[in-house]
Amino acid sequence: MDSERPVFVQIIEVLEDGILDGTYGVGDMVASTNQIARLFGVNPETAVKALRTLADRGVVERRRGLGMAVLPPARETILARRRQEFFDHLAPRFVAEARKLGISRDQLTALWTAPPKEDDHDQRVDQV
Repeated sequence: MDSERPVFVQIIEVLEDGILDGTYGVGDMVASTNQIARLFGVNPETAVKALRTLADRGVVERRRGLGMAVLPPARETILARRRQEFFDHLAPRFVAEARKLGISRDQLTALWTAPPKEDDHDQRVDQV
């Protein structure tokens, strides 16, 4: 876990990543509040806050007696929000830092076109 960002935000990202990579499909139930709390070693209220935020964003909905299910527009909703965040926040900082360090467009292009590396520290919540 990243100590610089709120834990509930990190939980949201893990769950969203699971939707984006197909771990959770439309209609699938995501991990429960208690499962998330145990997995991340957090208070259940932190897990509730993460799931509530996802519900507020239209990514999941509560199914009475079952838990939270992934909604049909979840993938597109997540992609649209993350792309906007990327262009608004990450890309400008990345470009500014590259310019400051004298990194050329050719070097960035080589980085972009290189085969992706697997992230050994990628954490996913197992499908329920």
